[in-house]
Amino acid sequence: MMMNCYSKEGKIDEAIQLFSEMIERGCDPDVVNINSLIDTLYKADQVDEAWAMFCRMTEMKLPPTVVTFNTLLAGLGREGKVQEAVELFESITAQGCHPNTIYLQYTSRLPLENRVNDAFLFFHQMRKMLYPDNITLCTLLPGVVKDGRIEDAFKMPTALFTRNDSVLIPLIKVMCKHKQALDAHELFVKFTGSFGIQPTLEAYYVLIEGFLDVHLTEMAWGLFKEMKTVGFAPDVFTYNFLFDDLGKSGRVDEIFELYEEMLSRGCKPNTITHNIVIDGLVKSNRIEKTVDLYYDLISGDFNPTPCTYGPLIDGLLKLGNLDEARSFFDEMLDYGCKPNCAIYNILINGFGKGGDVETACELFNRMVKEGIRPDLKSYTILVDCLCMVGKVDDAVHYFEELKSTGIDPDLISYNLMINGMLGLIVLDHFGCDSVGLVTLAMLVVRLLLPCSKRFQRLWSEIFES
Repeated sequence: MMMNCYSKEGKIDEAIQLFSEMIERGCDPDVVNINSLIDTLYKADQVDEAWAMFCRMTEMKLPPTVVTFNTLLAGLGREGKVQEAVELFESITAQGCHPNTIYLQYTSRLPLENRVNDAFLFFHQMRKMLYPDNITLCTLLPGVVKDGRIEDAFKMPTALFTRNDSVLIPLIKVMCKHKQALDAHELFVKFTGSFGIQPTLEAYYVLIEGFLDVHLTEMAWGLFKEMKTVGFAPDVFTYNFLFDDLGKSGRVDEIFELYEEMLSRGCKPNTITHNIVIDGLVKSNRIEKTVDLYYDLISGDFNPTPCTYGPLIDGLLKLGNLDEARSFFDEMLDYGCKPNCAIYNILINGFGKGGDVETACELFNRMVKEGIRPDLKSYTILVDCLCMVGKVDDAVHYFEELKSTGIDPDLISYNLMINGMLGLIVLDHFGCDSVGLVTLAMLVVRLLLPCSKRFQRLWSEIFES
């Protein structure tokens, strides 16, 4: 018992000392004690000592068990000693121990370490003596596919593939994640056709998401139609992917057609669904309908999120309805929905571009006071709005603050400052004295020196005019 406790705690010296005491007192350790010691030594990178302990088992007339060999094989796998692992595996039956599929599952760990060749070699050697199970295949095959070796995956005997999609799903997930949706679909067709595997809703879901991710929208919608034809009822996650596609492409009328279909099939929309619909309505300039939908939802059990209010507030601000937008912002707080940086950016931009720069600055300072860290977009929007109304000193203040926060200004930020200052320079030609011009020029040099090419063009504009 104490041996296991020391081993679990990683107290190697104490475990070895206890082992020595057992031997000295004539208390023979059992195979459980030895296995625990071997595992502890291997995990502590005392590899030689671990193998020495394994060799002592023969002296103590303790036959190794499946656990013993699993521990040693795992260690060899971590060291990349595939050939040694194969030789050890081949010696297992000679020592009266019958291997199990846990050995093969160690094979499947190798692709996770980018050692697909080693995994494949070990797998085929082991398969001569042991039949792999689904767990082994479901872990090994995705690694092979991820490495681009799809043909190697198909070289495995078809008898290994079960009559369900437990092997197919991990494969197509990996392929879609790596932007290989067409190859994943080809694999899907081959599995369902050649191997007679019945697809599931999850397989369709993964493929539809994969197609949309690489902008193969027609194929995604075709697969959506196919899944309904063969009798599958799309779930809310599948619908949400398609709603998002319709919203991004501006096909708002189709959003409502799909929404009605969803309801008629008994599929309940979730918050993400409603947020997508609201965003689509705003983008199609249907603000009144958006507001009506919002209040219909609020009257039920709908819990709004920042993604609900963001598009709604943005749409109202762009129409110049500043008061109504501010009212929705206040309502957002009443519902306990905490605004994030994106919401404040929308408000700052809307009020600033609407001519109310004071409120824009107030909102920016409020965001900081509430512990929400402004991002590059926050500063860029505020600097732009201040430059638009000629408040370059304030713009410079926030631009300097941006740099002091550790955020690197991008080209857009520099361009906004340049354009704002150029506007004042143009005015200067019609009324400022030479001292004012020089002061402004020095300010430009101080701010924009990091953007050298742009600075050179600006300098020419100032002194060649």
